[in-house]
Amino acid sequence: MVDYSKWDNLEVSSSEDEEPNPPPRVTKLTPGSSITIGNSGPTIQSAAKSSECPQPVKKETVQSSTFEWPSSWYKNGVHWTSMAWCQNLEEAVVSVIVPAKTRAKEISPTFQPKHLTVMIKGAPDALLDKELQYNIEVDEDTLDGCWELLDLPSDPSGRRVVRLTLKKGLVATGLAGHIKGLWWDRLFEGDEKIDTSKFEERQNKAKVQQQWQESWAEAHKMFKEKIAQGGIKPPFDLQQAMGDAQASKDDPVEQD
Repeated sequence: MVDYSKWDNLEVSSSEDEEPNPPPRVTKLTPGSSITIGNSGPTIQSAAKSSECPQPVKKETVQSSTFEWPSSWYKNGVHWTSMAWCQNLEEAVVSVIVPAKTRAKEISPTFQPKHLTVMIKGAPDALLDKELQYNIEVDEDTLDGCWELLDLPSDPSGRRVVRLTLKKGLVATGLAGHIKGLWWDRLFEGDEKIDTSKFEERQNKAKVQQQWQESWAEAHKMFKEKIAQGGIKPPFDLQQAMGDAQASKDDPVEQD
């Protein structure tokens, strides 16, 4: 038989009657402090205080170089991010940026009377494919040597540029028929118009015309005065008379 008498003096306690364990104590270390654990327990060593304020770390700034079109490449025209054009009375020159290391044999330009296309070998889309606002000449002699591939000046990426020279064609002017030598107010259809009256060449020409008109008016005035004074009597040579009037205007006045 089992003897249960040894269990009579057993003390039974509940965990609810026991005092709860105290919460752990957390000590935060400041930057530069250290802790050493020895026989007597952990020892914290604080960082030495410095009288000098820490200097901020200087960040290196990288200046991004941006490309700027040469002003002569968009004179009397417009420049965009990857394309520019300039013009005189006879020609317009279109500049199109292409990737670095592009070779001339990879470029395929196509010229039509009112359409311009530039393809790069291996590219899925055309680099340029637009309708021109005005006609250009596309005969064989005109197109011979009308484009070139150059390094893009001062470009940090080493890109290149295709420059296409367009010979301006005849422009319809209503009752006057067709004329040549017209300042273009835009390159492609849909482009914003530019004010051609502000071109330096047109302003200089206007000054010359104004000076000529003023000289003509002055000579005509002197011619009429000579007729009124009886210095010129009909019949007379009008051209000779106008020349004499202009010559008398240019002669120095004698002083008494």
